[in-house]
Amino acid sequence: MAPKRVREQSMEELIPASPVRAKKSRSQARSSQLHGSISSQPQLVASRRPQPTTSNQSQRQAPSMSVQSQQQASTVRLTRSQETQQCHPNLSTPSLEDEPLITPSDETGEIEPTMNGRGAACSIAEWGTGTKLHIDFDTKWKWKPIKENAQKFSTQLGVIARNARKVPLTKVSRSGMPDHILDDIWKDVQDNTDVPDAYRPHCLKIVGNRWRDWKCRLKKEWYDKYETNEERLAITPPQVPTDQWKILVKYWGLPDVKECSEANKANRALGSAPHRTGRTSFAQVKNKMEEKGEKTDRLSLFMQTRKKKKKNDDEEVFDYESANIINQFNQYLEEREEHEQDEDYREEVFSKVMGPDGHGRVRMYGTCITPSQVFGQSSRVPDINENSIREELERQYQSQIDDLKSHYESKLGDLQSKYEDLSSQIHLMKAHVGFQANPTESGSEQIPDASSLHQRRLSVSGEQQHQFHPEA
Repeated sequence: MAPKRVREQSMEELIPASPVRAKKSRSQARSSQLHGSISSQPQLVASRRPQPTTSNQSQRQAPSMSVQSQQQASTVRLTRSQETQQCHPNLSTPSLEDEPLITPSDETGEIEPTMNGRGAACSIAEWGTGTKLHIDFDTKWKWKPIKENAQKFSTQLGVIARNARKVPLTKVSRSGMPDHILDDIWKDVQDNTDVPDAYRPHCLKIVGNRWRDWKCRLKKEWYDKYETNEERLAITPPQVPTDQWKILVKYWGLPDVKECSEANKANRALGSAPHRTGRTSFAQVKNKMEEKGEKTDRLSLFMQTRKKKKKNDDEEVFDYESANIINQFNQYLEEREEHEQDEDYREEVFSKVMGPDGHGRVRMYGTCITPSQVFGQSSRVPDINENSIREELERQYQSQIDDLKSHYESKLGDLQSKYEDLSSQIHLMKAHVGFQANPTESGSEQIPDASSLHQRRLSVSGEQQHQFHPEA
């Protein structure tokens, strides 16, 4: 497990103290080499943090490396310096003696003023001019910047997060940031934008996410790429103070931190179907879809954010994971006509395919959006459990309807057979008494009167006598 994360706790406090050899002067080192008597018991430095040294003293002090290690570090330093200059031609490569070992913000609680940088450290043109940038927010997706200034504002928040003098990299998590740092960040945002006070927690959370992503990027490009700390410390990454980089290298080398990092990598690898919007937020994508009159439910937004175009071609395609999910969407959508696919049904299909959302999160709404903000305080996200309950109730109701239908069909069959029996009995009775059904134009029957009935009986009796007396 990773070390316990406590507010106001820095990486320095989590790094265990290690014995450091006392550095000798040139005369002491020369005498030791002549006599061959190097002390076997190293002396311990009293303070964990070495005192800042002047440039002359730092030049006189020789690093505690072997000649081979020094040559290897020099080669790595030169190679990485060339790579840095190619990637960032406007940035100069800092040396190990350029920065003090203790940041001013750690000691005094104040942030020293910094000049506007270049490249990735350069603020937007409107920042710091005295003119406040107008920010529009989405009405449904609370506190999601949209429209023309959204991209500029997002870029500036990233610049603030990557400023290691304003937001030190030596904090374990964003929850460990001191209050004075958070207040300074929010003051900088308020001085240059017209955002309301209620936006503060969302703004600080976005800066915290960008700060965390920046540390992950540094670790991937400047720590994991090399095998030894000597190679990692051979040069300091751009925009990172040397003293903070040394602490980061030590902290990332702790066994507990390595174990936690491997677990996080495995969890990250489980993710599939990444979006293809780049730096464009989902709120901006949704706003453009609304302007075009398209559907903006989560299912439609998922399909829109997973599209990618082939190189030198306008055809839109999907990767394997996204195509598999979208095929499942289409299978459920084909069960209903298009005019019957309301927003509730499409939301049900999305939850059925994607499964329940994570705790405190809502898919396709980006960061800083909670279920209570989208579905209300007393409601929750319609997840797969609610859909299962709904399907079970529908199945039970359909089963009851089928039972009633079969019951009434059997009853109707019995009544039909009884009706046929009664009808046949009536016909027999009519034939027995001599009734005949003579349909008229109106469809009614005529019943013979008494005289005609008497004549018919006499004729029948005459025929019978004629049969018994053929000689007559």
